[in-house]
Amino acid sequence: MRMMFTPTANRTCSLGMCRLGMCYMEIEDYQRCLNMFNLALNDLGETKFMPQLIIKYNNALSHGNYNEFETAKEEYNVFLKDIENDQTNHENNLEAAISDLMLKLTTACHRQHGWISFCQTHEDEENRDEYLKSAGLIESC
Repeated sequence: MRMMFTPTANRTCSLGMCRLGMCYMEIEDYQRCLNMFNLALNDLGETKFMPQLIIKYNNALSHGNYNEFETAKEEYNVFLKDIENDQTNHENNLEAAISDLMLKLTTACHRQHGWISFCQTHEDEENRDEYLKSAGLIESC
């Protein structure tokens, strides 16, 4: 039992939670996926496998995939504010890789906002193909 509370075990637990979250996301078990990502977010340990920024993004993404659109929107908004605060606080002190990651995640958040808005506007399955055709996203048969 003491082993679980040592610093090295803490990193291993964070890594395990992140990987399990990704596995659950892959098999579309979003309830367990959200549980693992929330545990990983509450854990203070940082992993090389997945930084906290990506865990937060995947958490919001899982809410969207689980059709919890309002929760996903809120998570994305909080995430975007966190990124903006980090960029403001660190200005020119950010490494190029971190700055690039933040830019990609910001873009992904805005894309997901658009997708959520589309899904909320056109939730009925019967007319979805018609909406996609009118938007020019699929070709008519």
